[in-house]
Amino acid sequence: MKQFYNAILSGKDGGYITVAFPDFPGCVSGGENVSEALEAGREALNFHIESMAEDKEPIPAESSDAALSELLEEAESHGDFCRVAVIEASIPDEEPARINISLPRYVLDKIDRYAEQHNRTRSAFLAESAMSYIRSH
Repeated sequence: MKQFYNAILSGKDGGYITVAFPDFPGCVSGGENVSEALEAGREALNFHIESMAEDKEPIPAESSDAALSELLEEAESHGDFCRVAVIEASIPDEEPARINISLPRYVLDKIDRYAEQHNRTRSAFLAESAMSYIRSH
């Protein structure tokens, strides 16, 4: 699912441009110019949202006007350059999907034994294992 979020670009004229998101405190990025800053901001926002989804944190539905106004005032007081942009983000779909895979029987038996010993379902074990592998590679 796609969602749009406000971003505040700020900095000194001709200098590094910082991108901050009112609804995601701590999610900050930037670049040497507006295009670079927007692209880095998009990457940072999507990574931040993906991490929140993995940690099962609630993801805001839309940008807050109050938070936007507060950040704008703060940004304007620190730099000569201040703009608002809207950045599209991908919200992970957490709806379970049924899939069909083939595994050797002995592998499936090992997965089931391990999952049972650790109070997990087969699906939970496979999902956690896949995410762990992806994070480490």
